[in-house]
Amino acid sequence: MVRYRCKPEHAEQNAALVEALFQELAERGVGGVRYAVFKVDPVSFVHLVVTETDHLLGPLNDLPAYRRLQEGKTERLQGPPEVVEVDELGTFGVFE
Repeated sequence: MVRYRCKPEHAEQNAALVEALFQELAERGVGGVRYAVFKVDPVSFVHLVVTETDHLLGPLNDLPAYRRLQEGKTERLQGPPEVVEVDELGTFGVFE
């Protein structure tokens, strides 16, 4: 799980980059990854990533849209993102 806050003037740009990533994921039919992004408030985002590989981000690093999301993040974000590995206790219909 990754949590971060954008600078207010960059929140819309960040949301557009996230939307472009999901478009590319759908177009390429990328397997081995389940990914969700939530907007908590106008400037805060939470990313949940589940991969079927030992590598934390699985196939995401291979996608140009993911690399674009990573580029310039120091300018877009209010501080460093918080990366937290979580253990699933249970889900219902979320990543199926």
